[in-house]
Amino acid sequence: VKNSRSKFHTYCLAVGRAGADNSSIVENVLRELEEVEKARSLYCGRTNQIVKCQFAALSYSSDRIERHKLLSTIQLGTFGLRWGWAGMVSSSVPTCNSCFRSKFTQSERWGGCADCTDWGCEQAYQELETIQHYPKFEVGGPSSPAAPSDRTVNETHHIPKEQSNEWIREGLIYAFYNCTHGETRSGVGAGYRWHKYVAEAYLRSMGIGGSLLKSFWANVKANIANSSAGLDFIPYVHSDSCLLKMPAFINSPMHLVMHGVATDSMEIVHKHLTKLQKLSTFETFANRYLQEIERFRLGYCRTRRLPKTFWLAEDILGLTRIMPCVYGLAFADNLKLTSSESDHHTKTMRSVLQLLNSLHVMVSTLMSPTKSTDIGAIKKSINIFLSCTHRACHFVYGQG
Repeated sequence: VKNSRSKFHTYCLAVGRAGADNSSIVENVLRELEEVEKARSLYCGRTNQIVKCQFAALSYSSDRIERHKLLSTIQLGTFGLRWGWAGMVSSSVPTCNSCFRSKFTQSERWGGCADCTDWGCEQAYQELETIQHYPKFEVGGPSSPAAPSDRTVNETHHIPKEQSNEWIREGLIYAFYNCTHGETRSGVGAGYRWHKYVAEAYLRSMGIGGSLLKSFWANVKANIANSSAGLDFIPYVHSDSCLLKMPAFINSPMHLVMHGVATDSMEIVHKHLTKLQKLSTFETFANRYLQEIERFRLGYCRTRRLPKTFWLAEDILGLTRIMPCVYGLAFADNLKLTSSESDHHTKTMRSVLQLLNSLHVMVSTLMSPTKSTDIGAIKKSINIFLSCTHRACHFVYGQG
């Protein structure tokens, strides 16, 4: 491809349709990482000696859609609402009002509530009857592999489970055995072979989807037709040989926080301003500040004028840095929101301001040179931001 190796591009690995299965390309890249990570003897010009050198891949950075395709996991839907977890999200997951208020008092309660899980998914279980076609029987037998934890046929509730390569691999092997062994006559019960819709329901409960379901069933049919056929139903990314494990597949930080979290937060606020018929007033007011800052040409605070069209992640970051100032001045001085407004409107505005401030604190914590390694501080800032977002969505959209 022309200019594929210019200073503006990386190497062109493959060209194809967006919806096509690209697992072979991913496998090729991951296998090349194995060669890169092998220790080699290289010449060091600084010391004028031959030294042992080894490189290692720390992460595979991509956006959320690409990451789900790479790992063949479900995006959104019933079992894919939270990355890295396979499970339903119940109404008890968001922080309740009591826990939310306690976070800003001396008691500072984090978890341990009977009414909510405070954004923890471990206890947000659902009755298994809600999953249609989930298997209730297995083929069994002395050669039957063990079912992965929390996904046996004897479960009474569907428990959210943190995904791992080993856990997904165990589920694929267990499902493959039950689809290729057992009684072939039509029927349901212990010893009977799983049907396609049963296997798909089981694998989806583990958060497995995409092209992997199609290739899995294709391998099942090939094995039934010829039991000596080679087994290729486990993708390389989930195999023992792959050096990169699931935690290494991260979402691009700027793409996740700026194009994702910050942009969605702005949309919530602007949705409420639209209801008040004050969005254009706000944009006119805010642009005076954004235009002045833009003239400084600051590398760490790039800004563009509203409305938000064709903004880069750096532009959203610039607005996030000054968000409390721009939005705060607009709400306090320009929009003239007084205490005479209705109670619902007052609560809505309070929740919107909490959303903006919590977003600013979270981004500041993530980018802080002193707090970016403090896992406890990061978790608290994210927890409070999620709670503020949930409350704002409840007031602005009537749901959340």
